[in-house]
Amino acid sequence: MNKATLMNDIFGWDVRTWSKAIPVWKECIEKNNYKKGLEIGNAFGGGSLFLAKHGISMVCSNIHSPNEKTKQIHKRYNFNDKIEYDVIDAMKISYPDNYFDVVFVKSIFGFFHISDRKIVIDEIYRVLKPSGSLLFAENMKGGFFHQMARKLFVRWGKKWNYFSQDDLIDLFSRFNNKKIYYSGFLTLFFIRYKMLYRLASLLDYCLFFIPDSEKYVSHGYMSK
Repeated sequence: MNKATLMNDIFGWDVRTWSKAIPVWKECIEKNNYKKGLEIGNAFGGGSLFLAKHGISMVCSNIHSPNEKTKQIHKRYNFNDKIEYDVIDAMKISYPDNYFDVVFVKSIFGFFHISDRKIVIDEIYRVLKPSGSLLFAENMKGGFFHQMARKLFVRWGKKWNYFSQDDLIDLFSRFNNKKIYYSGFLTLFFIRYKMLYRLASLLDYCLFFIPDSEKYVSHGYMSK
């Protein structure tokens, strides 16, 4: 598989913005000898694909059984022996304490109310081994126009509980060695227009002066 196909299989959409997480995640896993990982709540198993590609045996989980499309994507990369599947409620993870070296989450916390997010993060913390890592990427509120565009044009935009920076920092407060970065400004508005999307992505690189609070994706890692 070529790089573009791999990135699309990992992220699914808005690849140019979300894939900025890749070098950050690599930084984490390449300096640790991780063996066992858990992906929570990603319907298409992109995190499991990424981590399996780096030699980590994964449990790919969702609140419902992972669908056949997920399994077919993984099968194309010959990761049958690296990925197993499970049905897991993120608020009650069915594994013992200190079990996983790494936990991966992408775009799941907006599904939960703030009080429930705390339960999820406590469960993640519980199943991580000492010095294990959480790798994440999440939707942020972004600026005023991001918020309006989501309400108007994203089917679940009014229901999703987007993060502010303060929300994010508070949720991850018990973790150590946090590396948190932010990306995406113009790209959100042009995802459906291929050429304009590419141009917006290039312009985002130039808009380095835009404050992090105005960007709509966060990504990074942290340790227990």
